[in-house]
Order: sequence, then structure tokens, then C-alpha cells
Amino acid sequence: MIVYFVEDAGGPAEIVKSAGLSRVLEAPTSVSVELPAERVGGGEGTVRGLLLAEDGRGPVKLQDVPLAYLQWEERIENPAPTVKCWMSEWGETTPEELKRRRMIDGHLVRMGDERKWLIPMARKFPAGTALPMTLRLRDGVLEGEVLKEFADFSAVGERLFEFLYLNVKGDGEVAYPDAAISWVESFEMIVGALGINYRVEIAEANLLGLVRDDRMREALGAIVDEPGALEHVKKKRSDGGSE
Repeated sequence: MIVYFVEDAGGPAEIVKSAGLSRVLEAPTSVSVELPAERVGGGEGTVRGLLLAEDGRGPVKLQDVPLAYLQWEERIENPAPTVKCWMSEWGETTPEELKRRRMIDGHLVRMGDERKWLIPMARKFPAGTALPMTLRLRDGVLEGEVLKEFADFSAVGERLFEFLYLNVKGDGEVAYPDAAISWVESFEMIVGALGINYRVEIAEANLLGLVRDDRMREALGAIVDEPGALEHVKKKRSDGGSE
């Protein structure tokens, strides 16, 4: 489980916002604690603050957290929050602990922690967007608009679709054009996708070691339903049709 420590800066709700934790803590449990200053930023004496955590499976007993044994690292975010935050891992962290209340359908991908995480689909092959939409009926025509909270992820899906599916080889293999998307962009896309279904951002992905270079292709492909695309191509071939 991921636990966070933030110096006293108001109540839990204010601290979550001021520390930039709104996307990773939806309904956290919190308790006041003191930590040695040398463990969280340096200095002498102790630092009083709030210990926060959340488990998607049920209540968290923060009184059981072995504070003396945890290794803390500052949670870096851009732009920087108004108060500093430190984070640590208590035991092992599972996808089930971090899942959001609403999950978007997708594909299970084994990430760097050797666990399978549900990567949501921005597009489903060949139908189009797989994200929730607002529907409007105008002049007898039903129009759909992806919800604002998924707009950025939808744009990622469109970009990946353009680069991946315009590079389908004749044998059905989807070729990933290495020069099209940088490593940094790929990392951000994958973590952004994980953040749709789980309470993770770049800091959490770094802490848990979720992104591996040899598994990035599979994760990116899941965003645009690569498994579905390959199955579609295979079916076309077996039926004697063209792609």
C-alpha cells in the first residue's frame, strides 16, 4: 500500500488538495503523526503532519503502519504543489488497492511489478471510441461527445491509432514506429492510461516500478485495442478477405 505524509497544513481535505493528491486519494483515511525530520527533508527534531492512505478494498488501519521502518521519498509533481509531500510503500501494493470506483473496459497487461493491470481502451477496433460519451439528438441525428474528463485520453488514443494502425503489415503484425512517439511521451501515455482506472500518477508509477521498456509496446497497444485489431486481421485472413 502507498502511504503519504504531508506536513500540517489544515484538515485532510485541504491537505489532499494543497499537496496535489486529489487524483490519487479520493476518500483517504488519515491520522496525525510525527516523523524524524531527517527522514522527510532533513534537519533536526521531528516534523508533525498527516499520514494518509486509501485502499480500494476496504478500511485502512493506519495505526498499524510501521513508521520507523519505512523509507520515504519526496513526491515530485509538475507543477509543484503548495506543500511538500512524501510517499512510501507499506508492504506490497496491488492493483486492487488502487482501483477507482469506475473502471473503463480494456486489456489486462502485466506491468513492471509483475502484476496485471487493466489498461483502458481509448478506442475499440474497428468501432471507434470506447470512452463514455454525452449523447445529443439534433435534427434526428444522434451525436456523441466524449466526456471532458476523458478528452485528453481520447486524444492520446487518436494519436496512437494514427501511428499504429497505419503501420499494419500484411502478415497481421502491428508495427510500432519507434521514431513516431518518444520514450518520454510513451511513458506519459501509459501512466495516463493507468490513471484512468487506478489512483496513480507518474510519482506512483515510479515508486512501484510499473513501466518497463520491454512491455511498453503491449501497454500502448492495449490503449487502442491492438489485441482486437490483430484478431480482426486474422479473421479476415481466415475468411479469405483482405485487411
